Amino acid sequence: TQGSATLKNATLGVSILPGDPLTEVNGEILFDSNQITVKNFQGKLTGGELAIVGTLPLWESNSQDQSLIISLQNLNLNLEEFYQGGVEGEVIISGSAKEPDLGGQLNLFDGQIILPDQVSENDSAIAPDNSLASATEFENLQISLGDNVRVIKEPIINIVASGQLTLNGSFNDPLPEGTINLQEGLVNLFTTQLRIAKNLENTVRFSHNRGLDPFLDINLIGSVTEVTRQTNIRDSLSTEIRDIDPTQVGTLQTIDIRATIQGFASQLNNSIDLRSSPPRSKTEIVSLLGGGLVNALSQEEITVGLANLAGQAFFGSFQNQVGEALGLSELRIFPTTMYSQDTRDENRTTSLLELAAEAAINITDELSLSVLKIVTTSEPPYFGIRYRLNDNLILRGSSNFSRDTRGVIEFQIRF
Repeated sequence: TQGSATLKNATLGVSILPGDPLTEVNGEILFDSNQITVKNFQGKLTGGELAIVGTLPLWESNSQDQSLIISLQNLNLNLEEFYQGGVEGEVIISGSAKEPDLGGQLNLFDGQIILPDQVSENDSAIAPDNSLASATEFENLQISLGDNVRVIKEPIINIVASGQLTLNGSFNDPLPEGTINLQEGLVNLFTTQLRIAKNLENTVRFSHNRGLDPFLDINLIGSVTEVTRQTNIRDSLSTEIRDIDPTQVGTLQTIDIRATIQGFASQLNNSIDLRSSPPRSKTEIVSLLGGGLVNALSQEEITVGLANLAGQAFFGSFQNQVGEALGLSELRIFPTTMYSQDTRDENRTTSLLELAAEAAINITDELSLSVLKIVTTSEPPYFGIRYRLNDNLILRGSSNFSRDTRGVIEFQIRF
C-alpha cells in the first residue's frame, strides 16, 4: 500500500505537548507498506521552529542508514513536572516507528529542570508497558545544560547548573552518564538557607550502572544566629521573680555553618556532614538550622523562633538577591526581642518582638565587618568588627557611636 500527504499552512496537535499545537505546517510525506518517508516538513512550535527529514521503517528496520532527523530551533517547551525552558539541537530517530531509538544532541538554555518528589534506587516505571514510550530506547542521546539552566525543587533547591549527560537505556529505565556542575544557588536545609560554596567543586555524577541515582559531592555554607538568654537569681530556692540582666539578655552570635554532602542521592540522609565555627555538636547545629526552637527557654523565645521560621520563608530569596547585588557576604533579616523598663514599675521589664537586619562583609576568612539595625525602632545602628583567632578565641567590637560601645574577648571550649 502506498500513499502520500501534502500539508500547507496546517495546524497539528502534539500529544506530548498538550495545548501547544504545531502551526504553519508545510511538508510532503510518503507512505508505503513498511516505511514512512518525510521529503520535507517544517512548522512553528512554542515560539521556535521544527523541521523533519528522512526515512523510517514502520515495523522492522532493514537498513542502518534509515532514520528521521528532527531539527529544533529555539523552542520554548513546557513539560510539566520535568522541564520548562529553551531547547535546540537535533534528535535522530532510528530503528522503527514501532520500536524507535533516540539519539542526537540537545542543548537546554534559559530553563528549569524540575526534580521529582523523591529519588529511590528502584524507581517505578514511567510509562505503561504496552505504550510506545515503553518501547523507546535511548542511543547515546547527548543533553547539554547551557546558559542559565536551573535545577529546582520548590521550595528546597534552586541551583544554576551546567554540564553534559549521555542517555542510554530505555524510556522507563534511563541510564544517564556524565557530570553536572553546580555553579551557584540555594538549598533550604531545615529552615535555613545555605549557599553553594563557589570556591569548591560541587558536582552531581551520573554513572551507567546507577541509573537515576547520582553521586553527590556538594559543599554548602551559611550562617545562623545563636541567641543566648541568661538570667540572674539571687537564691535558687527563692520564689523571687528572676531579674533580667540587660547586658546579657538577647546576646546574639553568628555561627558559620558548613554542610558537606558526599554520597548517592538515594542515601542522602546518611551522606550529610554538618560542622560549624565556633564548633557546635551535630544536634546543636540541627537545632540552630531549625530556627532555634529546641533551645527555647521562654515563651518570648518560642515566639521569636516561630517568627524566624516565617521570616525564612518570606525573606529568604529576597535576602540572597539583594545581598549578591550589593556585594555583601551576608544579609539577614530576622526577628528579635527587645527588653525595656516598665515606666509604671521600675522593677518590671517588658518585651517586644522587633524586626532586625544585619549586613556583613568578609574582608578575609578571619576578619569581617557588619552593621546591625533594629529597623522597627529609632535605636541607632550598631557597627561591628569580628576577628577570629581560632575556633576558640574571637575578638569582637561594636558601637552605635552614641551611648553604647563594647569590646569583647571570647574564649569558648566545648565539653
